[in-house]
Amino acid sequence: MKAWNGERVWTWIKGLVSTEYLKEFFVYNSTSPVRAHLWFLPALIYCYLLALLIEKWRMRKAAYCMAPVLLAILLWRAEFCVFFDRFYHTMEYRNFLFTGMSFFLTGQMIHEYQDKIVCKRLEQWMQWGLKAGMSFGVALSMMEYAFRGAGEIYTGNCVAVICLFLWLILYGREINFPYICIINKKYREAMKYKLLVLDLDGTLTNKKKEVTEHTRRTLIEAQKRGVKIVLASGRPTYGVAPLAEILELQKYEGYILSYNGGEIIDWKTGEMMYENVLDPDILPYLYKCATDNHFAIVTYDGKYVLTEYPEDEYVLKEAILNVMTPKKVDHFLEAIKFPIAKCLIVGEPTRLAVLEKEMYEHLKDRMGVFRSEPYFLELVPKGIDKAQSLAVLLKEIGMTKEEMIAVGDGFNDLSMIQYAGLGVAMANAQEIVRQNADYITLSNEEDGVAAVVEKFIL
Repeated sequence: MKAWNGERVWTWIKGLVSTEYLKEFFVYNSTSPVRAHLWFLPALIYCYLLALLIEKWRMRKAAYCMAPVLLAILLWRAEFCVFFDRFYHTMEYRNFLFTGMSFFLTGQMIHEYQDKIVCKRLEQWMQWGLKAGMSFGVALSMMEYAFRGAGEIYTGNCVAVICLFLWLILYGREINFPYICIINKKYREAMKYKLLVLDLDGTLTNKKKEVTEHTRRTLIEAQKRGVKIVLASGRPTYGVAPLAEILELQKYEGYILSYNGGEIIDWKTGEMMYENVLDPDILPYLYKCATDNHFAIVTYDGKYVLTEYPEDEYVLKEAILNVMTPKKVDHFLEAIKFPIAKCLIVGEPTRLAVLEKEMYEHLKDRMGVFRSEPYFLELVPKGIDKAQSLAVLLKEIGMTKEEMIAVGDGFNDLSMIQYAGLGVAMANAQEIVRQNADYITLSNEEDGVAAVVEKFIL
């Protein structure tokens, strides 16, 4: 065993904090006084600092365009130039700008656009292709080492690492990595959730029925990263549309699930993906229940709320909520000349609760009867609820419920919260909803939806 040499150790320590070493570390991006292979330490510092500036100046797309250029320059100067009998020692600038930054940006770009890069329809072919790419990259690295000796070798490494990254995006969720530091928890969760389903009233909107700017920006950022948004509400489609425009669902290919799941619309194309309407034979009974109990009954036609009592305070609540116009009709049943997805009986909550129980017992085998608000009694086709309609949507777009987050606060949100891979209740949600949720977020007055997105997606 070698004897302890305090003077030698002290000299080494002084060398680490010397002006010359600090210059090599921060200016020339070298760690040679310690170990040459630790070059990535200063490289990471510079990469993160530059990434912050890129985000601040909103230059992400420009940076992505530069990534392959930087990588090409690295490969040329560190490797390909030997074929022309030239060699550049590029330690001073290679490590940070051409190696560190090019790989950093490439990884971030793949992560952000993974949905467009990875084609699920060709998943099997992509699996074999990526495995072949990794194998080719490893083989190429070995050939490069044999040809170049201990020199700088990168081409094979680039191919292998990029293929490995894509393979992990495709299959990482199916592999258990509890003790391997390849993908951290937040990243795995970001990969997992691809669909965000949001109730509106009491969830997305505050008590003023508005989406706060913070929540809007957060949801826009989630969509930029490939997450699809579904606005799921008991409102008619016309009443959901203004919020869809605010959140730019048309631009980012989102969906509207209206009438508690009675309709599903691809908001980008306007395509009706699913529709379920009331049996016309049951309408006279619904009308009789409402009139016998001196309640107003309403349905919807475009931007209008059709009713015999347009001045009723609860009718006006429904109209204001959906930014629609009450339209008086002389006779409700005669005014309905088209298929309808929902009727609504409105009135004083205590008396309405009694009617709900009576109608439910009579109609439970034929249609859905439930209250979305104490003063709103929803009447929808049998089997219609948000979970059932979301199952149809998931099948259409090729996703699974495990990839879905559902956020809500009311009784009509309970089924989708129980169905989703991650069911989230607002802090202001009904007690039974909170009990059945996987996670409870902040209230709708505290940007609870934004908090969910920041925790599980961004």
